[in-house]
Amino acid sequence: MTSGLKNRKLTKFIFIDSTKTPTNLDITKEQIDAQHRKSGLLGIGFHFIITIDGDVKKGRHVDQIGFNLDDDKGETIGIALVGHKKFNELQTKALNKLVNDLIIKYGQLQIKSTIRELGL
Repeated sequence: MTSGLKNRKLTKFIFIDSTKTPTNLDITKEQIDAQHRKSGLLGIGFHFIITIDGDVKKGRHVDQIGFNLDDDKGETIGIALVGHKKFNELQTKALNKLVNDLIIKYGQLQIKSTIRELGL
């Protein structure tokens, strides 16, 4: 991927956010990448994007440090759901499967989210 990105030494968290876009607007990972680059990041900050149709798209390489939360020390995998507060069944099923797959790969992970509607 893009040079200058560092690999995580430890993975402790999954952070789930939304793209804060209208529910029916299925933006692409390329659009998110361009937006993040405009804001000064070295490319897309999320490791995974879940589209409206439930497809899981890979963003930043899963072993690289993504966007940083103030308290995570670069130990977080970032997931973005396309939309804002309402997500469909395809998205929630894809999210649950992805989270389970990541727990299998990395062990027990603490889940954080800005999306109260997910009930996490």
